Formats: sequence, structure tokens, C-alpha cells
Amino acid sequence: MRFWRVALVIMLLSAGIVSCGPVAPKYQDQVLADKPLAYWRLNEATGTVALDASGNGLSGTYEAGVALGQAGALAGDSAAGFANLAAVLLPAAAALDVRTSVSVEAWVKPSAAGENGGIFEKTVTGVVNSHYMLMLESGVAKFRVPTAAGALVPVDGPILAVGSWSHLVGTFDGTTLRLYLNGAQVAQAAAAGPLAGGSGQSYVGHLSQRLYPFAGTLDEVAVFAAALSADRVRAHYQAAEPTPSPH
Repeated sequence: MRFWRVALVIMLLSAGIVSCGPVAPKYQDQVLADKPLAYWRLNEATGTVALDASGNGLSGTYEAGVALGQAGALAGDSAAGFANLAAVLLPAAAALDVRTSVSVEAWVKPSAAGENGGIFEKTVTGVVNSHYMLMLESGVAKFRVPTAAGALVPVDGPILAVGSWSHLVGTFDGTTLRLYLNGAQVAQAAAAGPLAGGSGQSYVGHLSQRLYPFAGTLDEVAVFAAALSADRVRAHYQAAEPTPSPH
């Protein structure tokens, strides 16, 4: 009986009926298991609403110029393209005003070398560089948080590859900033909490005051009110990591 089951699976794989590649729901399930405050999949084909898949109602608005339906980081799914200051405007939600711990996650595909680009920023109204942000500076991946003492503390990673998808996660646990690239920690820095904060809008695609407009494609942006562990970051990445096909 076992032989026939194995033979049937091999036959289905050969016929292309069963896929070995990653599928979007598998990755989505891993993200949702960690209870994100907000999760913008950026996979809409039309319209102006960037749906919050977390169920917490923090949907955003695509500005004119965001290109929907671009090839995504996950097999069979799509993403959003950014250029010329276009962004996703997100609500000024109290839920995103976290002070003790936070994680920001995204799939990032820059279109140019040496880019300065805002991936995600939670702002405080009237204050520049005011809250936590995931970004590129001269092509270098960075995660930054503002401490209550008034310091803007960064953790810097490597330069991201142009034209390829990279999985980025920045975390803060109250004492330490960490940056992960493609499932592995690449940098850390000390930062004393709590974070400075306050009410203000959030953005995907540039920083506040339209600084650092991102050029390229972004996908699967999520924010958590906790520092994801190394194991959970790796689980997210592996859920989307391509599996070699036998045919």
C-alpha cells in the first residue's frame, strides 16, 4: 500500500498536478500566528484600499502612482510597486503607538543601487524621524527606534541586492535592536526603552514629509507589538522560501 501511495505522489508531481513551490497561505498563516497589529499584504489587483489582513481594521490607502499587481515575493501572489513619492497612507492608529517592544517585517525588492527608501514608518505628528522605521539608506538596510531619552538609535545591516527579494525584520525587545535578513540575524545594537511615541500617521513607501521615497517593490508588510524571536523570524522566512521543483 505504501508503495502505491509513493508512486501516486510521484505521478502527480510529474504531471504538475501537485506543486512543490511555496504558496501564499502558508506564509500568511505564519505571520498571523504571531498576532500582528497590522498586516498589509499589498496584493490587491485594483482599487485604492490596502487591506489590513490582521483583522484589526488598519487598512490603508494607495496613493496614485502605486503600481498594483506586480510580481510578489510569494509564489502565485502579487505585490505593490513604488516610485516618484507614491506611498500607502496608513491610519493614525493608537494601536501602532507601541513603547516597550515592536517588530516590523517586509519583503523588499529595490530597483536601484544605493537607494534611500522608506519601507515603513510610524510617525508622531509634527516630529521628524519620530518613531520606529524600517528603511534603506545608501542601499543599507536599517531599523531605527527613538528612545524616551531623545536618541534615534539605528541598527544597520548589509546592502540589499537590487532586483531581488529580501526578507527584512527589525525587532526591539526593550533593550536590544536586532535586524534579520532572509531568516538570519545580521546585526544588533543596544537601545534603552521605553520608546518615545505619540499619535501620528504611518506610511509604507516613504518616511514622513515624503522623505526617502522608496523605488522598487514591497510586499507583506507587518507590524507586531512584540519582538519576534529568531525562531519565529526564521519560520516566517522558511514558509516562503522556494522549494526546488523535481520537474
